[in-house]
Amino acid sequence: MPVTGTFCILTYMLTKSKFKIGLECPTRLFYHNRSSEYDNQNVENPFLDSLAEGGFQVGEMAKFLLSKDPIQSDFTIKERNKEEVLDITASRLNNAEHIALAEAGFEFDGCYVRVDLINKRGNQIDIFEVKSASISEDEDFFNSKTGEIDMNWSSYLLDVAFQYYVAKNVLEEKGYQVTPHLILVNKSQIVKKDGLNQFFQISSPDGLTKEVVVNATFDDIKEDLDLLSVRDVSQEVNWLFEQKNNQKIYGNKGSFEKLVEHLKYVNLFDQEWVKSPVGSHCKNCSFYSKNNQNKCGRSLCFSKHEWDTGSKSLNEIFSNKLILELWLGKGGSHLSKELWKHNIPFIAELDKNAFERDRKLEHVGFTPSERRQIQIQLESDLSEGYRFNREAFEELKIDWEWPLNMIDFETNTSALPFFKGMRPYQTVAFQFSHHTLDKEGEIRHMNQWLSFEAGRYPNFDFVRKLKNALSINHGTIFRYATHENTVLNQIKQELQLSQEIDKDELIDFIVDITEEKSGKNKIQGDRNMVDLLEVVLSTYYGHSAGGSNSIKYILPAIIQDVPFLKNKYSQLGLYGRGKKIDSLNFEQHIWLTKESNWNPYKTLPLVFKDDVRKGSGSILNVADGGAAMNAYTLLQFQGLTESERNAYKLALLRYCELDTMAMVMIIEGLMELSKKHS
Repeated sequence: MPVTGTFCILTYMLTKSKFKIGLECPTRLFYHNRSSEYDNQNVENPFLDSLAEGGFQVGEMAKFLLSKDPIQSDFTIKERNKEEVLDITASRLNNAEHIALAEAGFEFDGCYVRVDLINKRGNQIDIFEVKSASISEDEDFFNSKTGEIDMNWSSYLLDVAFQYYVAKNVLEEKGYQVTPHLILVNKSQIVKKDGLNQFFQISSPDGLTKEVVVNATFDDIKEDLDLLSVRDVSQEVNWLFEQKNNQKIYGNKGSFEKLVEHLKYVNLFDQEWVKSPVGSHCKNCSFYSKNNQNKCGRSLCFSKHEWDTGSKSLNEIFSNKLILELWLGKGGSHLSKELWKHNIPFIAELDKNAFERDRKLEHVGFTPSERRQIQIQLESDLSEGYRFNREAFEELKIDWEWPLNMIDFETNTSALPFFKGMRPYQTVAFQFSHHTLDKEGEIRHMNQWLSFEAGRYPNFDFVRKLKNALSINHGTIFRYATHENTVLNQIKQELQLSQEIDKDELIDFIVDITEEKSGKNKIQGDRNMVDLLEVVLSTYYGHSAGGSNSIKYILPAIIQDVPFLKNKYSQLGLYGRGKKIDSLNFEQHIWLTKESNWNPYKTLPLVFKDDVRKGSGSILNVADGGAAMNAYTLLQFQGLTESERNAYKLALLRYCELDTMAMVMIIEGLMELSKKHS
């Protein structure tokens, strides 16, 4: 195949982004290079977008470590053409004794990298890879027990190692000494100025691509540059180069050099499918299709694997539930290893008694092992859709006090904090919703709160408003999973260090509704929140949830298994402002429709009616936590118009309202199942 043009040249070069993909799995690199043939679920993922934006912002701030004016036109090499980038890099390095650059380019033996930052001082060149991952001041990259690279840091260090490998081979021939560095976020430091995040605003000029608009001078951020931790990683990189048979890091290639050669081969000869071992890591693979087996890379990998139960066609793999979807919760890391020893592709082929029964004898409802057994059994007998433990549900329900209170929080964590005094990735609690359900079945969207004002630290006001909301009755409070409990305990620590006049009162409230570990013991408040997820795990298994217990999967599953819910929430005129079920944000809304495949989250309106958002960001729909994080970030930016700000505000309120309404529906569904099985 002829290679023409810059795009094709880069296609056949092993870049640092392709190296990272291949490091995860060489076959993923094959799928990545054939993007028109295989679906990639990460292409539009709001949560991944949120994480990526943090990386962009940290990258722009890091430039101020090397330049007091990195906005100047010649600091960042903005050209995209490879040959231009290489020429500009070489020219600037040759013509200056001291120079710092961003996005410098180097090419060596089929590999091409754009280095985040380089700093030349005479014959010494430091290269820097910037990551938004956080590290404490006393944290080391080596595991103190094994003397090896900590696996939590291996991918970051290998990323630097690849860039160092390319740059070193180019620069040392010219007499330079090259030193590799990582720039990370220092989670031990606190922000000294409000609005740091706003100096690096995410922009989307065309509504599609994203960039960072820097509104800062060196003087604006100089006192907060200690938020960035600069680490010389020469020792770590050399250790990686010295490994010659390290299966843990390099898989069956064993060494850095062999891995690079293999990935270059995969990248260059991308017409030839590359086999990689299948395993638990495949669950995180984004190259799968939801509705087309021929575009499903993961299914292709599984169809080409040699299983103990015989070969499986692509259609069989695509049409059956893979063992990747077996729920392994509360089973420990050994359970995953035990599962893959069976070398069986389908859940239905597993022996339901293959796993140990739980050691704890005192347990209300399904134990984790029993839940796995149910999943295996229902995959074998597709005529049955769910399992319900009525006895356990009624036992748990005895302790509930009516009316029931459902609460849900929306929070944001940012590498570059919004507010003075915060640490990187410290949680900002900016929103909650509160529904009640009484014993007679009356449902009310009782309270909500959203901090949408730019520059206002919300956490303490959040607790005040929540306290007021939950003080209207003495009923049981429900959360779904541990997030709400974790957030409140964090805010409690902030209050303890604060000068808030009512801090003791707020701390007492938090202690009353939360639980916290103290050594081996668990301290619970008198009104400790009930985890609805734990109620679900103990009493209900819905086959259509596919082994997931996320509320986004459990709700559609219980709607399918309980016709009462579908009949009720598909009615026109039931839900809305002044309707039978009053809403604070919808004039009128039907939660369940055939068009949305009976999934309430798919009925949430678009943020903007014209389906297009240009300017400071691009969020079409707030229907998950990642999009909510991004929407709050945009609300902190000063450049939004009033109409745009109100549109995001309403979208956030509606999304959070659904999360607590979803909890109401789940409890209604469980109670209907209890009636049915009485």
